[in-house]
Amino acid sequence: MKNRRLEMVKEIKKHFERLDVAYRDFKEKPDEKNFNDLAMECFQLTNYLISWGERLVEEKNLEEPLTYAELVDILERATILTYHQGKVLKKAIYLRNLVAHEYYKISTEELEQPYSSLKKLFNSLEL
Repeated sequence: MKNRRLEMVKEIKKHFERLDVAYRDFKEKPDEKNFNDLAMECFQLTNYLISWGERLVEEKNLEEPLTYAELVDILERATILTYHQGKVLKKAIYLRNLVAHEYYKISTEELEQPYSSLKKLFNSLEL
């Protein structure tokens, strides 16, 4: 179980590195391809963070969440995430869901906000 979590942490770190590259590429050339690359990296990173949280809930025998927002609440109550970290992750999950279910076309400004928030979240997490 711990080996799987370690593999997940490696993947999260890899996606944060790729997120930086995608953001740099987008800032240098803000075209549709680079926009989509950045959006996909945010999306994939959010998915890995969700999986990481689910793994921790399972390992620590915490209550089973019904939604991703509830997962974040459980991680906060268990002091795995701070309130601020939880707020950032909930916002990333919200935007991920909008994009994933094609309810909404995300704007450049809305994409840059999760990038900077996810960077701060990564730097504050003890992975």
